[in-house]
Amino acid sequence: MENLRLGAGNAVITGATTSGHSPICKTKIHCADYNHFLPGTGLSVAIAFAEHGCEQIFLGDSTLEGLDDHRKTIQKRYPSANVHIQEFDRSDEESVDQFFSKVKATLKRIDFAVNVVSQAQEPELPAAHSVSGFDHNFRVYQRGAFLIQRGLLRQMVTQEVPVGGDTRGSIVNVVDYGPTPTLADIPIVAAVAFAIIGFSKTDACDYAPDRIRVNCIAASEVMIKKYKPELPGGVPLPKKGIPDDVASTAIWLSSPGASWLTGLVVPVDGGRSLHHWW
Repeated sequence: MENLRLGAGNAVITGATTSGHSPICKTKIHCADYNHFLPGTGLSVAIAFAEHGCEQIFLGDSTLEGLDDHRKTIQKRYPSANVHIQEFDRSDEESVDQFFSKVKATLKRIDFAVNVVSQAQEPELPAAHSVSGFDHNFRVYQRGAFLIQRGLLRQMVTQEVPVGGDTRGSIVNVVDYGPTPTLADIPIVAAVAFAIIGFSKTDACDYAPDRIRVNCIAASEVMIKKYKPELPGGVPLPKKGIPDDVASTAIWLSSPGASWLTGLVVPVDGGRSLHHWW
């Protein structure tokens, strides 16, 4: 559909690599250097932007090797796509600021942004949680999402609305879960995801007059540790959830077809959230 074409706009995708999952760090060594994504989620999003017409794509995450692999994969499929990469630590303010300085110098403007935020936590009752584990997830994921979104907004608000367009910039945050279900046994994941959704809604309201849209995707078990794309129990739709489902939703929310939509939380869960608790 023509209203899903993104044209020659520039896309920035953070949380783009295929890092492995691990439980919450028990030590302070290198904890902030890990982003825990299901292999394929960030790459699927990046490929989708190239497929829908973006010729300038900037990928950022904590592992340069993974980013370079993604760049090669995308450019092999779409030779006309210019893919730029930069490693950074999302929990560090200076590192995030340096990342966006590089983005600005390279792209000049940001039309579309997707930030993938998938946490790592083993199921555990709240009384058993450590303060260090709680602090880690908020320091890396919630703080990281705030720093990234702040960097995006600072750039987007300086841009002109494209000729013939309606939106100065679009931001999509991909989190584990949305506000509908009760998240049993993973309270830290719930707290961080809800925090990201909360400030995304606030920014959606505050920056709507500037024609900047902010939306969220709640990606359900597609983002879960060790998830396999099998038919899960309790899901109304008899379909296997895959990273491409998240990617296509991100494209829709970024596209001209969603130009009057902001502040949404779109569940990509096969209807599981209809049950209201997991």
